[in-house]
Amino acid sequence: MKQWLKQWKLRALYLSSLTLVSWGFTANKDLHSVAISGLPKEVWFYFKNNESKLVDLSVAADRRKHTDTTEAQRHYIDLDLPKDSSGNLPQAICDSYNLLSYLFYNCDEVESDFIIKEASDLGHYLGDAHVPLHTTSNYNGQLTGQTGIHSLWETHVYELTKAN
Repeated sequence: MKQWLKQWKLRALYLSSLTLVSWGFTANKDLHSVAISGLPKEVWFYFKNNESKLVDLSVAADRRKHTDTTEAQRHYIDLDLPKDSSGNLPQAICDSYNLLSYLFYNCDEVESDFIIKEASDLGHYLGDAHVPLHTTSNYNGQLTGQTGIHSLWETHVYELTKAN
């Protein structure tokens, strides 16, 4: 398993970053599942065989925000605020990518759950980086009289327009 993972890890990460977009729980799960189809066949089988785990864990980063006081800042970067108070989403992506790279090179099949968990987190953070509301301190419209826009954008719009 190690050899094909080493060979295709960067291609897989790159392709998954192109296909993931962050949304609410339902959309995030759907998009993690769809992202598998864009992977090269050498890793497609691995992720397809672990699809249910990948999808289940696709929202774990959001769930951790309720129990880990350092997690929330990993989901945004307020570009309109000074750097020291603006969240650390780019760093979270780098950290997650580096850990996933390490796992690809150093884990065997017994430890493959760590790979799936980290791939899910990386996909989640990459998705968050593509949501405009994750780049501003007015992320929920609270500063402009549009409170609730975040939930409307990430969850309700997707769920209302999703094909059945």
